[in-house]
Amino acid sequence: MTKNVYSVRQVNSYIKNMFVQDFMLKRIYVKGEISNCKYHTAGHIYFSLKDESGAIACVMFAGDRRGLGFRMQEGQKVIVLGSISVYERDGKYQLYAKEVVLDGEGVLYQRYVQLKRELEERAFEAPGSWKRWGCFPLSTNSRFRYTAGRSGLSRLRPGRRSGTS
Repeated sequence: MTKNVYSVRQVNSYIKNMFVQDFMLKRIYVKGEISNCKYHTAGHIYFSLKDESGAIACVMFAGDRRGLGFRMQEGQKVIVLGSISVYERDGKYQLYAKEVVLDGEGVLYQRYVQLKRELEERAFEAPGSWKRWGCFPLSTNSRFRYTAGRSGLSRLRPGRRSGTS
């Protein structure tokens, strides 16, 4: 009697190949609630998606994280675009996330939040140090902005020549 005996590696590799060949699993949207969210020092995000009947392990690699428009937190309802495959070392399947969007919030709101975060990261000083003059933001903390503001004001004053204070 001949028996086929396979190594763990062979079985995991075979199962992974089955997942890779399944067209539906190459690009799939999955809706659920974030659970066990952990940000790794290498930039990857490990989390689970769950609903009332089950859960699936997920990973978003640092390279895909650049397009993420919010900080993922426990309990958020999201829609994840990615592919499902087997992590051969552990023999477990997981969702490899490419995009994550909050469920229920529109694209315009997500763009607004993304733009706001980018502008805050680029700011030279805290947002509270800005003063408003008409529709022009003026800052007294930044030499460049103060100078630009002062030269703009001198151009607006009647009886003054451009470029003088």
